[in-house]
Amino acid sequence: MQLVTRLVSVDKGWAKLKNICLVISCTYNEMQRRRRTRQQLAQLSAHQLKDIGIDPAQQQEEIRKYFWQR
Repeated sequence: MQLVTRLVSVDKGWAKLKNICLVISCTYNEMQRRRRTRQQLAQLSAHQLKDIGIDPAQQQEEIRKYFWQR
């Protein structure tokens, strides 16, 4: 019975570790996405910005944010 209890405890520990790794991975991917899209936004022309409904001031405000900022 003690062996079963220990195995269940180990499984719970691995599940917690798996969840932590998943959160870290998702957070990293989100930050990379923000960085990439802000770099792309920085390269748009005034005409392209007008097409998507963003003025140059909004563009500058967004591209000045760090990758961890929403």
